[in-house]
Amino acid sequence: MQTERGRTESLASLGERIRKARARGDTRPSGREKGGDLSLANIAWRMFADLLAGILVGFSLGWGLDTLFGTTPWFLICIGLLGVAGGIRLAMRTAREVDGDDDRG
Repeated sequence: MQTERGRTESLASLGERIRKARARGDTRPSGREKGGDLSLANIAWRMFADLLAGILVGFSLGWGLDTLFGTTPWFLICIGLLGVAGGIRLAMRTAREVDGDDDRG
């Protein structure tokens, strides 16, 4: 167990180190700033998941609507292609975020 005096000295030491670090301007990038802690594998998996999700959702919705309305294969083709485009758009957005050029509002 640490005594009250030991804790006070420890906190004072910590406070002094924080002041010094702030004076030096030490800042560490978070995972979102220019790809800080994100590894290339994490980025690639995220882009793959974005693309796959768009494709699966688009083709599933198209197949469902075709089954419901009996219009095979028109909704599957049209909405499936929209899903592919949406997946590509999401992957491109991820690439812009990692690159730090995400200027959208």
